[in-house]
Amino acid sequence: MRTKLAAVSATGIVAALLVGNPLVADAARLITGVDIRNGTITTVDVQNGSLLRRDFRPGSLPAGPAGPVGPVGPVGPAGPAGPAGPAGEPGAAGETGPAGQTGPSGEPGATGPRGPEGPEGPQGAQGPDGAQGPQGPSGMLGSASTSGFGFGVTSTFAFVGPTLTVTAAPGQTISVVASKAFGSTVEGGGTGLSLWVCYQSTAAGSRLTQIGGGMFNLAIPAGAREVFTLPATVTPPAGTYLVGMCGSSPTPDTWNSNEFGYITATLFTTSGPAGLVKPTLNVPPRAP
Repeated sequence: MRTKLAAVSATGIVAALLVGNPLVADAARLITGVDIRNGTITTVDVQNGSLLRRDFRPGSLPAGPAGPVGPVGPVGPAGPAGPAGPAGEPGAAGETGPAGQTGPSGEPGATGPRGPEGPEGPQGAQGPDGAQGPQGPSGMLGSASTSGFGFGVTSTFAFVGPTLTVTAAPGQTISVVASKAFGSTVEGGGTGLSLWVCYQSTAAGSRLTQIGGGMFNLAIPAGAREVFTLPATVTPPAGTYLVGMCGSSPTPDTWNSNEFGYITATLFTTSGPAGLVKPTLNVPPRAP
């Protein structure tokens, strides 16, 4: 600090000499801070008000009194929005405002599930009779009868009386009633006769098929003759069939006094209500 003050003082003195005495101007320009000894310049050697703040070491000068408040500067630009603060506590409910106008009706929703069925209501008055419908087809499509001696009794399962030919369409039923008189003149009478109603397709190689359980081991005394009758129905596949009474006996020679037989066959539709007529007891067919 002393060096700086000495240099400043010397400078001030030189400046004063130069200003006050033009005769020594040339000599003043030759004097520098190196030529002034430290500690020789005092406050009396420094012109009042000639030193500036920059001439002093930082922090060596005391702070002056606070100056007056300056004018307010212009408002700066708005800073970026800060993060949202936590939600406040819900406020008290306000008063209910007036009702707004009714909005337009929305689209109809989907149909809901069907509810439980309600109790049956009272029966209404009977309406007028409708127009009569057309005549439906007859249940019976055709019927035929015949009579004749037919065939004799053998030990082989075969027709034993007259037959009829019936052609049936799908779902049609054939009803057959067959009867024949059988007799015997041999000692001990006729024995072991078994009878059925049978049908057989006219196609080559078709087998004879019995309907129902049949009547087994029929017998008559010698010198007698008896009429045996059997009814049956069948719904065969579509086709043409022979129908009639069939049977056999292990002792065919004992049946040697037979007579004519009769047969009636009727063809029906089976489009009516199922189960309208049905057997009380179903018995599977018995083999001859």
